[in-house]
Amino acid sequence: MEPADLARDTAVRPLGDGRYRAHLPSHWDFFAPSGGVLMTIALRAMQAEAPTFRPMAATTTFVSAVPAGELTIEVVRLREGNVATQLRATLRHVSSNDVGLEVTATFVKDREGPEVHRRALPADARTWDDAPPLFPPGSEAKLSFFRQVEGRIAIGAPVFTSATFPPGEPRYARWFRYLVPQRTRDPQRDPHHAPHHEPHHEPQHEPHHEPRHDPQRDAARDPYDDSRCDAAREPEDAIDLFDPLALPPLVDTMPAALVMALGSDHPPIFMPSLDLTVHFLAPTTHDRLLCVSTCRFADRGFASCDIELRDPDGALVAFGTQTMIVRRPPR
Repeated sequence: MEPADLARDTAVRPLGDGRYRAHLPSHWDFFAPSGGVLMTIALRAMQAEAPTFRPMAATTTFVSAVPAGELTIEVVRLREGNVATQLRATLRHVSSNDVGLEVTATFVKDREGPEVHRRALPADARTWDDAPPLFPPGSEAKLSFFRQVEGRIAIGAPVFTSATFPPGEPRYARWFRYLVPQRTRDPQRDPHHAPHHEPHHEPQHEPHHEPRHDPQRDAARDPYDDSRCDAAREPEDAIDLFDPLALPPLVDTMPAALVMALGSDHPPIFMPSLDLTVHFLAPTTHDRLLCVSTCRFADRGFASCDIELRDPDGALVAFGTQTMIVRRPPR
């Protein structure tokens, strides 16, 4: 079977007045559709309402179960500014009057400001070439989501398999890449992108008064500050990037950190999301991302986790947090 295309499966159709329709197939299910994939659908509708902005941060509250199929999305603009726009979206299945999830998000335009970001991969993480596959060779993932990505274990044991492993640190890392690459053209750098009319006009890019590469300034920087490498990673005319709206499904992979902490002898658990927050950080041209998750707390039937997504150069592409219910898997 051909792998699924996330961009196609999460595409939205405008209906007017901030309303959209989408058709989600079952390609992206765990036991139900991935919450991160549902978040991506809502964000695509929001992006359509702010086409010249890029996503900066979004929080999803999962209200009720949403099955695959026909979905409706309603977007409301909370604030419209020159460099930041905030929106809210509700998503539900067409057969239900109940809200399935609600997303609040901030979309921004690039502007001049300080650069503080570090380029580093965890020292104990296996490289892509050295990392074993998520599942034994010749076997097929039971959950359809994992049939749409290639995954490799960078830190930890083969969770969600028949492998045995003792309780360990509540930390887990996997390399992921979509089998169908998820690429986009950056609207703020694409010369062919039609500008979106705004009530107040100002340049999308403020002039840079400081040279981007100055030897004396670079030498004084923190040696772990990767801003000196920005031009190599993102040249000024670069517009073909990893689609940031494809990040939430990869962010929504944190439960393995808790499974790693419990060990294979613990009864199986299922961890549906209560909420999911994603910060969209460094752009990247890479398709493979290292997803490092940590369970910070689990008690009384709930858990709190976070995750970092880094590209092979160590750039921090996204950061996420999540709270979950911990229960037995559905039969």
